[in-house]
Order: sequence, then C-alpha cells, then structure tokens
Amino acid sequence: MRFQLFFDNCLVLISIFFCIQKCDGSHVKYKGCKVYQIEAKDESQIQKIKRFIKSFPTQIDVWSDSPQHCQLMVTKEQSIKLDAYLSKENIQRKILIKDVQKAIDKELEENDERVKQNVYSAFRRRRIFNYKRFNRFGDILHELKRLQCRFKKKMEIMEIGRSYERRPLVVVKITKNVLNECISNKKIVWIDGGVHSREWISVAGAMWMIKELLISKKTSIQKLLETHVFYIAPVFNPDGYEYTFTDDRLWRKTRRPTNKKGCIGTDVNRNWNFKWGLDEKNKEPCGLTYHGEKPESEICVQHFARLFRYIQPRLQSYWTLHSYGQLVYVPYSYTSKFSPYVSDLIQALFVFREKAKSRNNQFYGLGTTHVLENGLLLFGTSIDYMHGTLNITYSFNVEMRPSEATLGQNQNPTELFLLSPKSIVPASSEVFDGIIGTVEHIYGRTENQL
Repeated sequence: MRFQLFFDNCLVLISIFFCIQKCDGSHVKYKGCKVYQIEAKDESQIQKIKRFIKSFPTQIDVWSDSPQHCQLMVTKEQSIKLDAYLSKENIQRKILIKDVQKAIDKELEENDERVKQNVYSAFRRRRIFNYKRFNRFGDILHELKRLQCRFKKKMEIMEIGRSYERRPLVVVKITKNVLNECISNKKIVWIDGGVHSREWISVAGAMWMIKELLISKKTSIQKLLETHVFYIAPVFNPDGYEYTFTDDRLWRKTRRPTNKKGCIGTDVNRNWNFKWGLDEKNKEPCGLTYHGEKPESEICVQHFARLFRYIQPRLQSYWTLHSYGQLVYVPYSYTSKFSPYVSDLIQALFVFREKAKSRNNQFYGLGTTHVLENGLLLFGTSIDYMHGTLNITYSFNVEMRPSEATLGQNQNPTELFLLSPKSIVPASSEVFDGIIGTVEHIYGRTENQL
C-alpha cells in the first residue's frame, strides 16, 4: 500500500545570514530581511531556484529541499537581485514578510503582554506560570518543580544529565502511582519538544500537555494513566532554546562548538545513529543542518539515546514536536521506500488527523518526508532511529502550527516560526487530542493481538 499525497505544498525557508546584524551585547537583528514565497511551475524552474540557493553554500537555511513552493529570506539589497532574477526566469513570487525584525518584535511584544497579565501571589510573592506565553527555560524548571510538589502521586522529574552549557536535561514522568512505575509493566509514551531551538510552540505545547495530563478529569485520560506512563521532555535542547531568548530568535542548533573555527552548533535531528552522514549538504559545520562530527556527537543526544535504549522494551510510541507546517511524518525519512509497518502507521495517522481536526477543525497532512515534501530525504533523524534501530513501530514527527497551506487565508502569513502566543492553546490542544486518540488506538490494537 502506498501513501496518498494528502499535503502537496512543499516548503523551503532560506535564511541568508549576512542579512543579520549583531552589535556588541545585543540580539541578532534581522532588520530589512524579507521573506518571499516563490512558486515553481515546472522542473526547469525548480532547478533554477536550486541554482540560486547553491550560490550561497554556507549561508542558506534550508528547511525543506523541495523548492516547488518555497520561501526565501533575503536582505533588502538581495531582494532587488532576486526580483530581477525571478522576473527574468518568469517565476512567480510574493512577499510574505516585509521586515523579519518587525515580525520578531511583534511576537516578543505580544509575549511580553502575557507577562503583564500574569497574576502575582501576594502570599508567596512570585509570578504564576503562564501557559499562554512562551517561557524561559528557568521559568519552565520552576513550574515543573511546583507541579511535582502538587501532584506527588502522579508526576516525577528525572534529570538524566547536563547539556554542554551545564543546563539540566529534564524528563517528566506522569502516570497513576508514579512511585511504582519502575516495577510496573506499563507502556511508555514519549513526547519531546524544543529539539530545534527557534520552534517555541513545540516547547509550549509539551508544557501544556504536561499540565493537561495532570489536571484533566476526562475518563479517557484517566484510563490511559492506569495503563501507560508518559515520558515528556519539554526542552530537548535547552542551550539552544535559551539562546533564542538572549541572542538570536531564529537560532536552530545546539551551542557546542564544532571542529571548524567560528562554527557553533549541530542540528539535533540529523545527529542520530541511523543512516547518519549520507547527505553531503549536512557536512558543512557552519550550515544549519550540520549533522555533527559523528553520530551522537551532541551531549543531549547521548543522554537521551542512553535513556531510549533503557526504556525500549516498554516504549510503545514516540512523538517529537516541531514546527511548522501542520504535518505528521512517519518513517522512513532516509529513503523513498516505506516501512514494513506502513499499514499500521497509516491507520494511526488517520486516527491522529481525525482527533486533531475534531478540536479546532484544523487539517494535518500525513505521510513520509519523501511523500509530503516532494522527494525530500533526511538522514540521522530521531523517528528513523527509533523505528530502525530500536524497533519502535509507532514513531511520529509532528509539525505544529501554522500550516503554509493557509498562508494568506485564515492564518497570519507573517507568523511562520514567529507564532503568536495566542495560538499556543489551540495548537497544543489539537495535537494533544491527536496524540491521546492515537495512543488509545495503538493500545487497543496491541491488546487485541495478545
């Protein structure tokens, strides 16, 4: 059986790094940078766009290698050259963001407004954590500790190691009678966020899901907590995540220096020990999809991989949250061939989409990267590692809001990565419903097979 192409808008976002300015002690600035949407109508135009991209081998941030429906960020000066080039080649385009820095400022201003709306406790003289804003890493840690004190029987915090910059790598366990979890045979559901630093909605979504699992009175969730334990790592890459608040809002990678002078960070989702290093474009240490010097070169990947191998016998499903696109990828990413378990995965995908849509009527595309991104292949990804190395059948990469299919329609085209905090609850709730419904489906199938 083959996947049907449910979502045929492919995405490329190109960051031209010499449009960035940074003064001493200040944030990286993207003043004057523009985001174009370029639509290639045939293979000839696709190749012309690729040649334009290749003219900046170390300065381009490619989020998808399928430029049929692509988005490019360029400087004000480059936009003149780009317009001339596209006009000459008769390639259609439109400007989505006229000034990237203004879009960043707008997002941060809205997020700051959420801070002002927080309620202060007169008794303890502290600010209450706001699940409707994007929070700093330190605030997240404090909130997790507060939740653990409140829900001692349902929640436990594990620190599995420290990052390169010595921040704690934290995993939250949630289940009924959590103190007996280690000696139980409960199936494990894994959820993580913050793999790519700038994808703030993935962290906010993971935190929102932790809260819902703890406070929800829904019968479906209560039953799942009797048979499952949820392992949730809300900030997989804490160094990079904190860096997006202090220095560069659009930083993607880790913060460990590479073996090339001046090049910092590795793409966590190219660093896993499965089909690693097979793509030439991921070998440039300054590139934003750099795969590292070797598999599991990154400290966070080493610690989490060690935990995955330990819990593998009970790990039933793996969910990694990203943005954006409103897509759900399944293995494999490295090949056009489908997994031997493609039938099981398709059934699970349909359940996810139905449950997610029932919340806010949002559509999610389903399939492999090769299907959804017009032939895109990725190497060293976490879903392939879980599926191919650890033999976890149900392995999912969820791209949260927004969807580029709705740009210029019912969603703000200036958001993209810079999602408004107003979208946190609807985006998180629909994905949470999709995950819960799919976990129920998987559990029902496995129980019937016993």
